[in-house]
Amino acid sequence: MKEEVKRIERVRKVRQRMEAALSDQLTGEQVFLRSCNTCHAGLKANLGPALDKINERFASDNELKQYIRTEHGIMPGQPIETISDIELSALVVYLREASKEASKEKTK
Repeated sequence: MKEEVKRIERVRKVRQRMEAALSDQLTGEQVFLRSCNTCHAGLKANLGPALDKINERFASDNELKQYIRTEHGIMPGQPIETISDIELSALVVYLREASKEASKEKTK
């Protein structure tokens, strides 16, 4: 019986690893590189504006998320089919942290 339990546990772990490998849930940095970096490379002004003041412009995460989801000028909105809610939350965390770092670099 113990061997059967061990086998079942091994199979369960393999299935978990396989499901994780197939996940479309990306980190905030990965989402940025995939969906934002073309116009906001390195968070600097390129085709799109610099993102170093994002924390000043958007007081709440929900405000920033709504902005990202909505089309603005040449910036396409990012619907849930493009960036899941989990990915959007990760992107907001990444943008806030990267913006802090970019602001620190400017003051040096």
